[in-house]
Amino acid sequence: MSWTLRLQAGDGLDSQSIFVLSRLDRKSPWQTVALDLTGQACRRAMVVDEEILPATGVVASSYETLTGRALGKDEIVACDVVGEPLPILSSTKDSIEAIEPATAEDMLEHVAVAVYEVQAVRLAPSLEAALRMGGIFRTRFRPRATAQERAAFLVAREGTIFLILGERLEFTVATREAPLPPEEDALDDDWDEDGWLRMDEVADTGTAPFDTRTLSISEETS
Repeated sequence: MSWTLRLQAGDGLDSQSIFVLSRLDRKSPWQTVALDLTGQACRRAMVVDEEILPATGVVASSYETLTGRALGKDEIVACDVVGEPLPILSSTKDSIEAIEPATAEDMLEHVAVAVYEVQAVRLAPSLEAALRMGGIFRTRFRPRATAQERAAFLVAREGTIFLILGERLEFTVATREAPLPPEEDALDDDWDEDGWLRMDEVADTGTAPFDTRTLSISEETS
């Protein structure tokens, strides 16, 4: 399947570019195959609560909450962490998206979730020259309506243009105030593992949820 992407790098018709995108499949030179007792390849399957094995490709038409209320598929929406519905972003196929320069560091802050080979129907001369010089550009690309906004990076290598769809990496920041867990052989009945996992509480209040005097002594003597 292919998609069309229209980009505007500045003012005027000469700054517009039109691309046709074809998604590249990531094929590995090897794969792991699960076999049954007779040596036949297994197929992935799911079992519902009633221990019924659905046929391959079956999609749920309704969902049930913890309280037993049944909801249709069209009633399920994406929500944020507080339960508010996320806005649905339309596909970019009928719009002209802006494009801006990006850096390798910007791209490395994202993990690639899809890669597309780009065929230029119209390529702005300024954009072509920048890509030939190794430039990286950022834009938006959504093949269909979705609640997720992902960054799209346009690059060219060895005469071929690629669009890399990326999802931003998320990290938990480590701080000096957050205590380290003790060594495995030093664990005792008073070790509060749940308290140690609450790193956000430590960072926000500046107080540890358990005693860190042992940690302080070991740091001074090491």
